[in-house]
Amino acid sequence: DDDSAAAGMESVKQRFQIHRERALQEGPGSPRDLMRRFSVDTGAHLCWRRLTVSLPPKQASFLSRLCGKADDANDGETKIILRNVNGEVRPKQLLAVMGASGAGKTTLMNVLSCRKGSLRGLNVLGELSLNGQTADDDLILGVSSYVQQEDLFIGTLTVREHLTFQAMLRMNSRYSRENRLQRVDDVLQEVGLMGVQHSKIGDPIRIRGISG
Repeated sequence: DDDSAAAGMESVKQRFQIHRERALQEGPGSPRDLMRRFSVDTGAHLCWRRLTVSLPPKQASFLSRLCGKADDANDGETKIILRNVNGEVRPKQLLAVMGASGAGKTTLMNVLSCRKGSLRGLNVLGELSLNGQTADDDLILGVSSYVQQEDLFIGTLTVREHLTFQAMLRMNSRYSRENRLQRVDDVLQEVGLMGVQHSKIGDPIRIRGISG
């Protein structure tokens, strides 16, 4: 609603102001300090231990209780999204987080990148450290960046349409249209997406698709 949007915008402005003020500082936690501590030579060693993320039971609305449907609210049980997850990424390593739809990949990425807004309403337990020290929001946000899939994919397109769009824009001009379309077929076959090639990619808010 409008109030939530206004509150969210105000939170973004406050965070921007904090980072702007810190950018002008030289002390611990400042951008220059972070650059010294996490240089290309030093790298960043990210560890997570015993991460558990759960969704508490929803409170049934007054109307639901009145109609005798109170038990429908999340079945009165806590839903476990991640349970006791451990892992690490060492300097100069590339880590791929893979799993079926609904396995908790996005939730794990939200926890590791300290995206509190995306974790609203969830209970998060566990430890997150960077180069051996406990990592708070400012430390993670100061040395990392997170690009969500919504910034990469167009939810209203089908899988085939999206890959075709990318092939037409990104492949070298020496490739003909036929070569590009053949490459799309090859990719769909290689990654096992032929079965959903005509399904919309979808987005988290309006369009239900292949992800979520």
